Amino acid sequence: MLVVSCDRYADLWEPCFRLLDKYWPDRQFDVYLMSNFLNFEWPGVRVIQVGEDVSYADNLRTAIAHIPEEWILLWLEDLLLCAPVDDARVMSIIAQAQSRGAGYLKLSPDMPLSYDAPEGAEIGPVPKGVRYRAAIGASFYSRATLLKLLTPGASAWDLDRSGVCDALSEEFLSLTVASSKRPPIPHRNAVIKGRWTLGTKSFLRSEGLAEHLVGRRLESAASVAYRQVYLARLAVLRFFRMHWQ
Repeated sequence: MLVVSCDRYADLWEPCFRLLDKYWPDRQFDVYLMSNFLNFEWPGVRVIQVGEDVSYADNLRTAIAHIPEEWILLWLEDLLLCAPVDDARVMSIIAQAQSRGAGYLKLSPDMPLSYDAPEGAEIGPVPKGVRYRAAIGASFYSRATLLKLLTPGASAWDLDRSGVCDALSEEFLSLTVASSKRPPIPHRNAVIKGRWTLGTKSFLRSEGLAEHLVGRRLESAASVAYRQVYLARLAVLRFFRMHWQ
């Protein structure tokens, strides 16, 4: 499990790992944190310092060179667990993806979702040409596939929009609509464009993490409105089982 971060987001590291320990204590992964220069002491976490920012993709490549495992759960420091994780269920889903020889498995419950899976299945394929088919973060990768996706010089936004995945032969999977209604790794996105998302401050206070609220502003009303419209659009696509092309 690689938590991708940088020194500018160091204030999120303790909330991220404290909630990880609280809600997923029986996880079966070695855990790494990517930083620039800062160290961070936390039980069971190994820090990989990548130095000066080059690009999102290049920083990730540097971090991956220090990770011996062949499979990587890529996480982000602003994705905060908010409910207990069923480790057995997560490992079962991952095992299904591995048995299919998949290169990528999206574990977050947002779009794209799979509509082409048998009834009752937890995961299924995402066709080529679908927008955000290989979105970075909250996803499980074959190391080899991840390296193919990391175009040198690319930003996180470039990687999210990239069509490189469509040229690869390995399968790209995501949650089905049914399994997305009960996410295997329940979490909330705490920060957008450097600002706390609506509701995150009260959530952190309820978790006893209020001391970490200093230094960041709340997202603007315009940002909240835009996000609501964006989510409404995705809900319509999901209702009609349509992909965002």
